[in-house]
Amino acid sequence: MLRASLLLVLSVNLGGGFGEASATIHSVAGESMNISIQVEVEDSADSVVAHLFAPGEQTLTLPLLHRGDDVFGIQTELRVIDYQVVFEAIGEVGVESESISLTALGAEFPTGGVVTTTTEPDGFSSEARGWGWLALGLAAASLSVLAIWVLGGKDNEDDVESESQSDSQAGDSV
Repeated sequence: MLRASLLLVLSVNLGGGFGEASATIHSVAGESMNISIQVEVEDSADSVVAHLFAPGEQTLTLPLLHRGDDVFGIQTELRVIDYQVVFEAIGEVGVESESISLTALGAEFPTGGVVTTTTEPDGFSSEARGWGWLALGLAAASLSVLAIWVLGGKDNEDDVESESQSDSQAGDSV
């Protein structure tokens, strides 16, 4: 009974198609934590996923299991980071929640060692930017090769046309 009332106190009403949501850390070992995340869906949904992101981290998309009474949740192991969470209901009408941190959902991190996040990601990591520059370079090189191939083909067609015209003119003068 105490645990159920504690979950009600620590849950947050998300709005926008979602009801109460909560996060509970069960244990922390080294750099990983065992955590439960759950959300109530106000409209019917076929499934619900949670998108977790943090600066410098890869975005995680976790499928939430139906726990009855329009409640979806998961218990999983994550790095000890105060992730930002966006819930997405998948069904006839797809709905996404606003971004909210695990701390705001009620997760209590151990003091010291937790990596906190801001409400918005700080853009792309340096590794992602490196891949972006590589993709941009390959795209530019591909366009250059395409331009040479297209323009080079037109020069050859002009040469063939001018040769056929000069051959036909030479035949006319004979």
